Amino acid sequence: ALAETYSRSDLAGVCVADGFGVRVVVERGALEVHDGVGPHRRTRRYDRATHGLRRLVVLNAAGIVSLDALRWCASLGVGVLVLGSDGTAQLASTPRMTDDARLRRTQALAPFEPYGVDVARWIMSRKIQGQGKLVLRRFGDSGTAETIGDLALASEGVETIDELRQLEASAAALYFGAWSGSAECVPTFATKDLRRIPPHWSRYEGRRSVLASAASNRKAERPVNAMLNYLYSLVEAEAILACQTVGLDPGLGIVHADAKGRQSLALDLMEPVRPEVDGFVLDMVERRTFRKAEFTETSDGHVRLLAPLTHELAETMPQWAKSLGPIAEHVAHVFGKAMDGTYLACKR
Repeated sequence: ALAETYSRSDLAGVCVADGFGVRVVVERGALEVHDGVGPHRRTRRYDRATHGLRRLVVLNAAGIVSLDALRWCASLGVGVLVLGSDGTAQLASTPRMTDDARLRRTQALAPFEPYGVDVARWIMSRKIQGQGKLVLRRFGDSGTAETIGDLALASEGVETIDELRQLEASAAALYFGAWSGSAECVPTFATKDLRRIPPHWSRYEGRRSVLASAASNRKAERPVNAMLNYLYSLVEAEAILACQTVGLDPGLGIVHADAKGRQSLALDLMEPVRPEVDGFVLDMVERRTFRKAEFTETSDGHVRLLAPLTHELAETMPQWAKSLGPIAEHVAHVFGKAMDGTYLACKR
C-alpha cells in the first residue's frame, strides 16, 4: 500500500503530501515537496512557469510548510489546504480576489432580509432537486423521487428560512430512507479480507451514526458513511476557498446559523453539491473493490480512511471546486446587487 500510495502521479493539478517529515519549501525559485514514509519517499519539483498546480493538499502529516512556500503558492494562485485525519481543513488559504467590506456587511444582514431568503431558497431547492434525481438514477425509486421533487418545488415558495429548513429535513429523511438497506450502499471487499470485516460493514442501515450524540452523522461506524464524511470535509474546504476568492466570509451563513468554529456560509454553498458527492461515492462503491487496509477502526468503532484511499479522494478536489465556483459567484452577485455602492465582481 505504501509503494502504491507514494508512486501516484499528481492528478488534475493536485499535489497531495503525506507521511512523516513532510517538507514543502522553495529551492532556487521552484516549489519542492518532499514526503513519504521510510524507504517510500519522493521529491516533486514545480517550476513557476510550468507548475500546473491548482491545489497543494497536505494530509494528516508531520512536517513543515515554509513561509516562502506559502508566498510562492499565493503569488501563483495555488490553494493550500492542510487537512486533519477526518479531512477537516486545519488551514485553507487562497488569494482573495475581491476584498470589499460592504459585501461582507450585506452578507451579515442576509438572514434578516428578502435577498437572503432568495439565496437560501435558490441553494436548498437545487440541493433537494439533486437528491430526487439521484434517488431515481441510483435506486430507481420513482415514488420517492417524485415526492422529493414536490418538496423541491415547495421550497421555491417558502417565505422564511425556518420553513425552508423544515422542508429540507423532510427531503433528507426520504432521501436517506431510500439508501437504507440497499445493496448499492455496501462496498465490495477483496475476498482475502472478508473474514476481517466487521459484520455491520456489510450492511447499510442509514446515515446516522450510533456512536455520535444527538443522532449526528459524525463518527461514522460504516465505510460508506466514512467516505461521505471525508468527501464532505473536502468539499467544505473547497467552499471556504471559494468564499475567500469571491470576497465572502465563510463563517457568516444563512441557512446554517452562526456557531463557534463553524464555517456556516461554506456549509450553505456546499448544499447543492452534496447530491453530486453522494453520486460519486455510490458510483465508486459500484465499480471498486476495497481493501480492509484502506479503513481502520478507532477504539470506539469509529471508521477512518487510510492511504491510498485518502489520496484518491483528495485528488477529486478540483471537481468540487468547479461545481462550487458558480454557486459562490451567484451568491456574491446577489449580495453585490443588494449592497450600497457598486460591486466589482472578481475575475476567476
